[in-house]
Amino acid sequence: MECVCLSRLYGVFIALFATILFFSFEKMALADVDSGLMVTHFSPTVAYAGDKTVITVGVLEVKTKDGSRGALDEAHPANNALVNLTLKKEQQEINLTLEHVKDGEYKGIVTFPEQGKWAALITARYKEHYGTDDTSQGMDNDVLDAIIEVKEPRTNGTIYWISGLIALGLLAVLYYRSQRKKQAT
Repeated sequence: MECVCLSRLYGVFIALFATILFFSFEKMALADVDSGLMVTHFSPTVAYAGDKTVITVGVLEVKTKDGSRGALDEAHPANNALVNLTLKKEQQEINLTLEHVKDGEYKGIVTFPEQGKWAALITARYKEHYGTDDTSQGMDNDVLDAIIEVKEPRTNGTIYWISGLIALGLLAVLYYRSQRKKQAT
């Protein structure tokens, strides 16, 4: 009986190992890149309506071993890119060109007019390709789609501090009056 259970457990282990190995190789194949620009990161994914939000995008210049598509050969920060951000929600659209800050990092400031899910489209292209209408991948461009969840405007808490201080002041006045009544009698 023990032998049958162990062999079944061994079979399950082998199947699990084969599945993990299969998906690992599949992911490695997807790791192939195109030569040119690559948007590596985007933040934040959560913002607040009415607040100024700093958008940060990372861009690398990558080269493959064969020159077009394949295994990554080298990568370094792209300091000569033009990075555009388009934010859309229903009929609203916000367009922003991000400024290069340092080492392939680009930033911009946006204020979301209302809460909800905003679709973000980040396009990085070489400055020498600026002015062409090709915003799709190609011509060494890279495009990244993301979603920013914009929440209700934050309260800054000032009203709570003021209310608390007023309540504390009223309690102090009431306590002072009760002490004076005790002393008078």
